[in-house]
Amino acid sequence: MNAIGRRRTPDASLSRPIWGWPFFIASVVGAYPGRMRSLGIRICFRSPSPAICFDPVQSACFRRRPSAFHFMKILVLFFTFALSLNPAFSQSPPAVPAAGKTQLIAHFHALRRNFGNANTAKVEILSGPEAVKMHRGQSPGKVWQARLGGSKFKIAIEDKLDMKLEQTFERLQRLPAEYRRALEVVSEDKKDGIAFYADLDGAAAHGSQNYLNLVKDAGVEVISHEAGHVLEQRATRADPTVLERWNKARTEDAVSISGYGDAANHEDLAEFAMLSAICLDAGKERLAELKEKSPRRFAIWQEILTKTKS
Repeated sequence: MNAIGRRRTPDASLSRPIWGWPFFIASVVGAYPGRMRSLGIRICFRSPSPAICFDPVQSACFRRRPSAFHFMKILVLFFTFALSLNPAFSQSPPAVPAAGKTQLIAHFHALRRNFGNANTAKVEILSGPEAVKMHRGQSPGKVWQARLGGSKFKIAIEDKLDMKLEQTFERLQRLPAEYRRALEVVSEDKKDGIAFYADLDGAAAHGSQNYLNLVKDAGVEVISHEAGHVLEQRATRADPTVLERWNKARTEDAVSISGYGDAANHEDLAEFAMLSAICLDAGKERLAELKEKSPRRFAIWQEILTKTKS
């Protein structure tokens, strides 16, 4: 997905934080010792994890109704402990570029202006339109069967979107031939193909191996980014280590693709897919330059393109 779009769960590895125990003990024993004694609360260490125990012999709280204040104190302790064990606190931070280094999307910025303009293949409509219920919200729409070069795929447009079929052609024709496989993947069986919607809840696009949804103004760079998600997921289906290896590659390459890619591993891959498409279109020298600047990512992306050809 491009700079705005669907988010997936971050791929950073999760581990149980080591500070859960001391944080909990300090908050209970250090902050509320007097209140604990008055309530007859003690900490039991016999279980694998700390537990709060109540001793009716030492406390009068079991012989009379505890006040709301006492219950609030107990709830605070429980919530403190629960938060201390939340794995979200221990997620590894995303890889970031070294200080002062230019992000690759900025380095190759000049290539973006003419991206795909030299492509000569034209979209050909084979059949349609056919009235359908599109997969997102079962919204009424129309679908066409199309061909671009050697690739056959579907184009779907939501009925409430003011967009003519021909308006989709130019952006699709600018897509590198190697990326058209993504259009085929999202057109399999009962999938919608490349689908245009009036609104995607503020996103420019959504992409996976099951759909490629766009808003009217999403261009070829957005499609290239989403193609990265489509092909990555198709490759991951055969090799579940793809994203794990990608995370290692981005760390070892020690260079940022874009700020958006820095936020999540799978988005870094999609941003690289977009940048690779731009460099591929610009010629062998630019593609070789990208390989030199990010060799480990480059190798995995070429592997993905190869493995998803059919």
